Amino acid sequence: GASTTFTVDISDGIHLHPDICRLIMRCKGKELAVAITDAMEAAGMPDGKYQLGGQDVFLSGGIARLADGTIAGSSSNLLEELKNVVSYGMPLEDAVKAMTEIPAKDLGLADLGALEEGRCADFIVLDENLNLLATVIDGKLANGSLEF
Repeated sequence: GASTTFTVDISDGIHLHPDICRLIMRCKGKELAVAITDAMEAAGMPDGKYQLGGQDVFLSGGIARLADGTIAGSSSNLLEELKNVVSYGMPLEDAVKAMTEIPAKDLGLADLGALEEGRCADFIVLDENLNLLATVIDGKLANGSLEF
């Protein structure tokens, strides 16, 4: 079963203030903090009307809300959240681990979470500014370039 010692952190800058994200990272440490996205259909999309569980959701300025103003989910993706947690002060290596190895381990998914022989070869390649250069799925280039 899943561990109850892990802390999940939606690091989109909307669900939790960056100071709360920093506090979670400091209190839980790099082995127990997990950064996730609460992404929904509107993730990466322009402002407009979307659906979530049969409810209308309105995306405006990167914030997804129900008609009554309640936050309805996140429009960010894990790459955006990686950039966020690094900007909040988490070392890049720890941030990547908080989005890959730690949650995979907690869920008992032995094939995921680390780039090692015998594991699933899904990964992204970033430049020094955390811009996406390439996406690899099942060990095959899905987009971008691996020539640097």
